[in-house]
Amino acid sequence: MKKIGRNDPCPCGSGKKHKHCCQPNGDVSMAKTRSSDLSILQAIQIAREHHQAGRLPQAEAIYQQILQVEPNHPDALHLLGLIARQGKNGIAVGLMSKAIRINPSNPIYYINLGNALKDQGQLEDAILNYRQALSIKPDFAEVHNNLGNALKEQGNLEAAIESFRRSLALKPDFAETHSNLGNALKDQGQPEEAIACYGQALLLRPDYAEAYNNLGSALRRKTIWMQQSEVTERQFRSSRILWMRITTWEMRSWHKANWKQRL
Repeated sequence: MKKIGRNDPCPCGSGKKHKHCCQPNGDVSMAKTRSSDLSILQAIQIAREHHQAGRLPQAEAIYQQILQVEPNHPDALHLLGLIARQGKNGIAVGLMSKAIRINPSNPIYYINLGNALKDQGQLEDAILNYRQALSIKPDFAEVHNNLGNALKEQGNLEAAIESFRRSLALKPDFAETHSNLGNALKDQGQPEEAIACYGQALLLRPDYAEAYNNLGSALRRKTIWMQQSEVTERQFRSSRILWMRITTWEMRSWHKANWKQRL
């Protein structure tokens, strides 16, 4: 990790020299004293602000400087791991795992490690980390949703549906979970229930393009089933009209997206 000198540009992006900006007063090495602890907290806060604003190089430089001073700082390790997920997932897993070994009581660490493991296709390990996060914070709706996605990808639809329902019991206005529950129900062969879930997601987020696409897919599947089954003409016509409306919306969205790309 490259050390930032006193006369180097400050990693916070202010344009000032480090010694005139974020470098703590006194000892350059930020010796472990009460004042230096405060300086590390300030540095973490500055790095978080860069991180949240998308200024990843500045955030990364500050996290690395903190780790030069305090190699086992769990937040710096974890947050640096989040940045590493942008193309360096293996490094991200290592950093987040180390943060957990140092501080095993933070549910956020397990969630993000689970996400990184899921991206690597390590579903079983991802599920274990999501469950560990929930053992610490059982009312974390977002984690129940993530767990449901991992279980669905694993092929365990029953458990996935249960996780999505738990997420919605905690957060009924979670549009993403309504759509994910719809996907699981659709894969389970319950098109009517899936369509209702997509509809609820769109009531909560009318601009939710993925839910529209999922709804269109479910309606197309239902239309094929209705053509092959004994259904009334009115039922078939109603389903067909709704499918055409969704298809029209999809085409408009596609043209709009392509027009923006051309601009």
